[in-house]
Formats: sequence, C-alpha cells, structure tokens
Amino acid sequence: MSCEPLLPVSRRESKPENSIASIQRQLYRFLTSKTAHYSILLIVSLDVACLFADIIISLFTCGHRTEGYEKAMKALGIIGLTFSSLFVLELLACIWAFGPVYFKSKFHCFDATVIIASLIVEITLQGVTEEIASLVVIL
Repeated sequence: MSCEPLLPVSRRESKPENSIASIQRQLYRFLTSKTAHYSILLIVSLDVACLFADIIISLFTCGHRTEGYEKAMKALGIIGLTFSSLFVLELLACIWAFGPVYFKSKFHCFDATVIIASLIVEITLQGVTEEIASLVVIL
C-alpha cells in the first residue's frame, strides 16, 4: 500500500498545461488587439519603405557600385530579412494562438503564402530579380 494521495494529477503537473493555455489565451488577446494590428501595419510600412529605398538606390547608381552602395544594399538586405523573419514569427504565433481555425479564412491563407514566398525570395534571390520579386510581396 502506498502513502501517496489518490489525486488524478498533482498540482505541479497541471501547472505547465495551464500556463501554456494561459500564454496561448494572452497571445490570442494580443494578436486581436488594435496594438498588434497597428504594430504589424508599422512593420509592413517600414518593410515597403526599405524595399523602395533599395529600388531607388539601385536606379540612381545604375551600375556605379561604390563602397557606400554596397554597404547600403547589404544593410537593406539584412533589414529585409529581419522583417521577413518577424512576419514568419507573427504567422507562427497566429497559427498557435488561433489554431487550425486560422486557415479557414482565405485571406489568412493568402497572407501565409505571401509571407513564406517573401522569406524564400529574401534568402534565395539577389539583385534585380530579388527587387522584382519583392514588388510582388508588397501585396
């Protein structure tokens, strides 16, 4: 005979499940808040501004690649990759917070496709091809 209490689950074992559910609910509330929506719009706006800066710099230099040009393009590339990574993190957070219901919306499916395509473009393409593909991502 054991001296252990006859409880189905100890409090210690149930806390991680409750805390995970609590974090998921808090994330859901945040992602549906105006603050989150405005933050995402700000990040999208900054990403588009960097994309246009990339295109404008490329147009004005027209093949005259200086050290400043190379530094600017490298910085804009890193910023673009950072924004793409943030969008992927936001997508993963939405999938986790909302669950499978997230993909019932055609807009969310489209948004997820654009986010993944954007990340692939940022990682794989370079030069003019990347700039043209990035214009599609503005969608």
